[in-house]
Amino acid sequence: MNIGELRHKIDLCIKPKSKGPVEMLEPHYEVIAHNIWAKKTELLGKESIKSGIEHNTIHVNFIMRIRNDITESMYIKHKDVIYNILGFEQLKDDPSFILVATAKKQVIL
Repeated sequence: MNIGELRHKIDLCIKPKSKGPVEMLEPHYEVIAHNIWAKKTELLGKESIKSGIEHNTIHVNFIMRIRNDITESMYIKHKDVIYNILGFEQLKDDPSFILVATAKKQVIL
């Protein structure tokens, strides 16, 4: 993996706990890490079928420098679009990078 391929800036977000009995009507995400350089790749149709993914969901992979603070309960924000983190793993050919698999939420900020 070449560091020059990381051309997109993303933010790592969490969804804060609600302060009352009713969830907020507008979604709110708290950014915990700003401006992380990443490479964004959308899955091709044949990759989606091989993975058994639903057809109406947009799946995107982000590759970034390795981070130890990422969990599957976090979100990635890129260009005001929120992505759910589905999973992540270290790249086999370069262990200093991780691949984060995401699915696009239907929320646009």
